[in-house]
Amino acid sequence: MLRFIFILLLCISTDVMAQHCQIKGMVTDSGSKQPLDSVRIEIYEGKLIYKIIYTDVSGHYDSRMFQVIDNVSFRVTRNDFEKRTIRFQKLRGNNVIFMDIAMKQISEEERKKQKLKEEKKNISKLRKKRYARPGKRTLLPF
Repeated sequence: MLRFIFILLLCISTDVMAQHCQIKGMVTDSGSKQPLDSVRIEIYEGKLIYKIIYTDVSGHYDSRMFQVIDNVSFRVTRNDFEKRTIRFQKLRGNNVIFMDIAMKQISEEERKKQKLKEEKKNISKLRKKRYARPGKRTLLPF
């Protein structure tokens, strides 16, 4: 009998101590209000990826996190749509957060501008690689 009470108390204490946070919602197109499938939602804790989830065919997503995390950000991406970033200071345990996200479709002009920016970044990276880095030893000709 004593063993049964001890096991029961152990189960209750671990259930109370285990805090989790559940995030659920729907992702839609802001123009047509239609649900978007296969949207990638990256959950970051600071700069580290904590979890990656995808929306289903009806645009719904659901994720359960088994710890309380600080400095949380959500990066929502899909091809031909704007990237969204949503930030929280702290997600508290034993809460359910409902987030419905509307994404705006990118026009052809904006897509071309983004492509040019990426090309400029790649060119600048190549230029940086040609020169010596600070703190690196270089031989001088005199």
